[in-house]
Amino acid sequence: MADIDQRVPDNSAPIWRITKSLVILNGTQEIDSAAFGMNGVLTKVLVTVPVLTQTTCTITIVDADGNTLFDSGALTKEQTNIVRSIVAPTAGDLSLREPICGEVYVKAKVDTGNEGADRTIGIVLLGE
Repeated sequence: MADIDQRVPDNSAPIWRITKSLVILNGTQEIDSAAFGMNGVLTKVLVTVPVLTQTTCTITIVDADGNTLFDSGALTKEQTNIVRSIVAPTAGDLSLREPICGEVYVKAKVDTGNEGADRTIGIVLLGE
């Protein structure tokens, strides 16, 4: 019988990287990206949250049928959040291995009320 390779892949070098910037406009509460294709396993989501009028924001990845594939939960303003990761997880990180194939949307929404200025939220999706 042949040996089965059970090595853990080196996830420090993702096979693919998708970068998105979403702008929540002054006087609004949320924004959706245009649809884009993803094909593979999502392993890490990095979110940079700017200064906000509100306290927190949430990032959601939704498929073309409206199913939620990923939800960040409330992210604190003015910091970079490693939202979910299988690469060196820390307290608060949850393991992420979400297979995705097809068109998806990234949504950003602040917790309550509208923003007092345009806010750009940076999002990086890493996967294999």
